[in-house]
Amino acid sequence: MEKHITYIFELTKACNNNCKYCYNVWKADKEYPQKEINIDDWQKIIQKLSQTNIRSFALSGGEPLLNQDFFLILKLLKKSQKPITLITNGTLITKDIINKSLKYGVTNFELPLLGSNAKTHDELTRNKGSWEKVIKAAKLIKKYNGNLTIVFVIVKPNIDEIIESAEIAIALGANSILANFFNAGGEGIKYLDYLTPELNDLLACYQKLDLLSEEYEIPISCGIPLPQCVTDTSQFTNIKFSYCQLGSNYPYYAIDPAGNIRPCNHSNLILGNVIDNDINQIINSQKYHKYVKARPIECNGCKIIKKCHGGCKASAEVCNNLNTLNPFIKNNFNGIIKDINK
Repeated sequence: MEKHITYIFELTKACNNNCKYCYNVWKADKEYPQKEINIDDWQKIIQKLSQTNIRSFALSGGEPLLNQDFFLILKLLKKSQKPITLITNGTLITKDIINKSLKYGVTNFELPLLGSNAKTHDELTRNKGSWEKVIKAAKLIKKYNGNLTIVFVIVKPNIDEIIESAEIAIALGANSILANFFNAGGEGIKYLDYLTPELNDLLACYQKLDLLSEEYEIPISCGIPLPQCVTDTSQFTNIKFSYCQLGSNYPYYAIDPAGNIRPCNHSNLILGNVIDNDINQIINSQKYHKYVKARPIECNGCKIIKKCHGGCKASAEVCNNLNTLNPFIKNNFNGIIKDINK
């Protein structure tokens, strides 16, 4: 079956926030390429990607709005007529940016809300005033008829505020909520104990979110893999939990500011440079397939390892290596799944 691919463009390493939980791979890898390409190179990349079956695009960073060619890149992407998500920290959003983004094809705005108040949010972003700017941005997006997804990064310092934060998101008119628990990587590696929530607290939080989703009829999802050897996510009937899409028919790849492509935005493995190489050869390379097949030794014998991948292997990769469990799964591992009917 043909792949339906999502490409995440990391348009710049620059960011006006300095989030403690940030997973950007260059924050933990001083050897990571620092080059940032120009609009001509982005045009070459977009032309090459058109040779694949594109499902959607996402524009990220750093803070993507800090790329001076942001709207030129957006105009190029609009020609594909594919959905485009703008993943932004929300602090630079204005009426003009919203309307121009909508004009050039943005179909969804993703903004983080890291707490029910400025103190919690701003301490995590290390940017005073960022909470108020996110609230203002969310209101503007809805005022000008944009689709709004509010993103929670559930960490130990904010877990008790997530439900109130969700109620704020609903009051702001959010169309959906993405409730991701902390996934170690990048800057976040420095703050593992400070950020990583306890499993029981996390599950209690998802139980409350599950009820809230039903009550307000708002879609809530979690994009970070939570394997069945940690908990049975089927208990949450209203929250959509997803497995890693590596090797599936719906993969997503990250393309960094230098034009390098990686298996996902949490991985630091460079598969190749799209400017200089054939895109189909890169994404079908042995290097990629070897990455997909890597698995933690704890998962040997598990019936769903090809679907689950042992949790987020990119987090394991950047924190240790591909043959280990990532920190959160390792701390909460309950054993191998030998029998499953799904």
